[in-house]
Amino acid sequence: MVATQPGCQVPSARVARPGLDNNASVAGSTSFARDESLALHLESLSKRAPQFLFRVWSAVSGGCPALNTIKAITPAAFLRRDHPVSIHDIPRDQLADLLRHHILNHRQGDVRTVFSSWSQSLPMVLSWARLRVARGEPNVHISVLETKHLPPTNAVLHAPALLFLAPEMPLAKCYYEFLIFGPISGPSHKAVPFAAIVHAGIKRLGPPDMTWPYYCPQKLFTGPSNALAKDGPIAQKVASLFGARFALAITVYIVTMAGRDMLALAGITEALASCPVPVEWRDDAAIEPGEVELGGVREAARAVFVLHMLVERAYG
Repeated sequence: MVATQPGCQVPSARVARPGLDNNASVAGSTSFARDESLALHLESLSKRAPQFLFRVWSAVSGGCPALNTIKAITPAAFLRRDHPVSIHDIPRDQLADLLRHHILNHRQGDVRTVFSSWSQSLPMVLSWARLRVARGEPNVHISVLETKHLPPTNAVLHAPALLFLAPEMPLAKCYYEFLIFGPISGPSHKAVPFAAIVHAGIKRLGPPDMTWPYYCPQKLFTGPSNALAKDGPIAQKVASLFGARFALAITVYIVTMAGRDMLALAGITEALASCPVPVEWRDDAAIEPGEVELGGVREAARAVFVLHMLVERAYG
């Protein structure tokens, strides 16, 4: 059983958690005939990825500081010279083995992962950041990623959608996890120290009966329709840490963490209507709620809905 939040049971093998580092593990592949049907299917899955994903990491993530930095997220396989250039360079059987190693975080010989793990749920990632701090891990960071401006080689895949590669794996339980192939760097990625996010006041957004941020999707709390008046200033302060490119998206993801009804979401949209909406979002199919794979994660669906409504208001 794959853990998706604190308190879940885990098997004896260490299980990869959404939005967390995984140093499971690939050496380069020998020449083979590309599986065109597999390539087309993976490309189709990647197109349905959310526009924004989140990740938590620390200075000890993956056992090597070079794997996670403020400048880049680098799967372990890409520290080698013989790494695959594209996910399509990996034979189907080997890709299935890599998936198994990554999800179960097994260590076997010199096999190294080609993936990094991300999540569509910001509160889930904040929750795991809190646990990392509690374990004493140094230099804990939260990364945000704008997936639609990644190079084509960075396939972005929802873990449950890969069940066809490894039917025996508990991938259906990994609905909070996205796997991204290859190194990630450049302006589409921004990392902020978790300590700075806490200092900006993020803890004050939790409800009084919840020890924030121990997060459980089965106990999502419901916020009042006027909650933006309380949450908005803190959300914008936290969002400013991520820079102008991500400020609006982070604000939306924070103020929609709590359960909101449609009236509350409409109120949030109205309150943020004066914020400049990046023109790039206008033609981004991923902002269309019906076209993005969210795995049924409600807090992510609320954020995508508000982002879509802001685009509609700005560009029609």
